[in-house]
Amino acid sequence: MQSVVQEAKDRTHKRILTVDEYLELRRGTIGIKPCFAILETGLNLPDEAVRHPVINRLSTLAVEMILLDNVSREATTHVARLMVIVGHDFIQHRTSLR
Repeated sequence: MQSVVQEAKDRTHKRILTVDEYLELRRGTIGIKPCFAILETGLNLPDEAVRHPVINRLSTLAVEMILLDNVSREATTHVARLMVIVGHDFIQHRTSLR
């Protein structure tokens, strides 16, 4: 939920995120983690299984795959936004080298 609020604030203030900030924000706005919780509900898994590091890593990788697929499918919005972000990062980096 925090990511959705942050995304709205950034949009309101016309804040241009870095690539890393954008991807981090999208991880929280695509709604995958709540889907995992719903799917796990009927499985009656023990806490040690749900919280196991391998399961956490697999969940993270699943979110990454879905995020990247989501961004590529919504090209008109997200890729255009990503291009602005990459351009902004490039300009910031170039300026800091001077």
